[in-house]
Amino acid sequence: MHKQVSQMGLVLILLLLTLTTLAQDNPPTPSITIHEQVISANSLTIDEVRSDDFGFVVIHAQNAEGNIGAVIGLALIHAGVNQNIIVDLDMINVTPTLYARLHYDTEPYGDFQFGQIDDADMPMTLNDEPVGAEFDVIAISTHDQFVDPDNFNRIVVDIAASQNDAWLVA
Repeated sequence: MHKQVSQMGLVLILLLLTLTTLAQDNPPTPSITIHEQVISANSLTIDEVRSDDFGFVVIHAQNAEGNIGAVIGLALIHAGVNQNIIVDLDMINVTPTLYARLHYDTEPYGDFQFGQIDDADMPMTLNDEPVGAEFDVIAISTHDQFVDPDNFNRIVVDIAASQNDAWLVA
C-alpha cells in the first residue's frame, strides 16, 4: 500500500512538472486591452498587455486621413502579462482617436528605433496583422496660471480633444 501511494505521488509530481513546462513553452498570445478614457496628468492607462517577448506598447495619434499617425507616447513591457501600464503622452499631438501597437524591443534595448533603423523594434503581429487597438479619448490639458478677475476670470486651455462637440466649463 505504501509503495502504491509513493508511486501515485511520483506520478503527480511528474504531471505537475510537465504542465509547468508546457505553460512555459506556450507564451501568451500578444494582445492589448484598453478602454475609452479621459486623459489626465498627460498620460493614459492601458488596462492589460499580453506579450510573448520584451517590447514596447506604442501610442499613435490619428493623422488627417483618419489613419494611424505619429508616435505620441510609449512604455516598455515585459514578456507575459502587463497590467495598468501608464504611458506618458506628447499632449500637443493628442487626437480624439488614438492607436496602441505592440513592438518588439531589439538592441539597443530600451531605445525605440522603429522606422529609424532597418528591422529595429518591429511590430508584433498575429495572423500577419499588427497587434493593436484603436480607442477614443477625451483630453483636456492646461498649464499652471493665475486667474485674473479683471480679465473675466479666463484661463487658457492648451489642448482639448473629444469625439463630439462639447462645452468646457471651469
